[in-house]
Amino acid sequence: MSRYVLKYTKEGYMRYISHLDTAQLFRRAFSRINVRLKHSEGFNPHPKLSFMQPLSLGYSSTGEYLEFETLHPQNLEVLKEKLNGTMPKGVSILAIRPEDGKKAISARVFSASYAVQLKHAGDFDAFKMDMDKFLAQPEILRERKQKTGKIVTQDIRPMVLSVNVVQPEEDITILNLRLTAGSNSTLNPEVFVKCFCDFSGRMYDPELARYCRTEMYLKPEEDEIPII
Repeated sequence: MSRYVLKYTKEGYMRYISHLDTAQLFRRAFSRINVRLKHSEGFNPHPKLSFMQPLSLGYSSTGEYLEFETLHPQNLEVLKEKLNGTMPKGVSILAIRPEDGKKAISARVFSASYAVQLKHAGDFDAFKMDMDKFLAQPEILRERKQKTGKIVTQDIRPMVLSVNVVQPEEDITILNLRLTAGSNSTLNPEVFVKCFCDFSGRMYDPELARYCRTEMYLKPEEDEIPII
């Protein structure tokens, strides 16, 4: 048996495909190319496919990850080519590597980077100045509802690792964000943008925002590194 980590994109119309449908897409792809996946044990065995942090519906990505186990060793270049031959437009297999760590990759993810494209965000210099003031706060508090229905206050400032604001063209502002994305601390980029809009007095319009996850990172000791 062999464990591997696969990196893929999810772009175009595929960003509207749910996490469950994405999992089904990969299960069928492995079946089509006759790659036998290892299954779990018990009364309801299922293929051992482990996705990293699920991607929100409507988000695109250039850095999604899947960990899987096969019953037999694989030629990774051949496997990559065969999988790409079964994928719909918008999903591309970028790389596959062996994984021999004892702990699952999904449990070792520390952070993720995002590119958030905002249309008609107003004066760029004023936007950057407001962002600097926003990030200079010792706390960034927001209220959220727990599953029990209880409203709690959360400080998201420690979850914001880095922010870079650029304007590639007129009326387009891009936020390059690095946010925590681990099992103990995860910040959705849309929450960050909404909090900033509330702080700066801007109206948040989801129709004018595009979200793309660009990479996910592990944190061995003190250095963050991409998964692949």
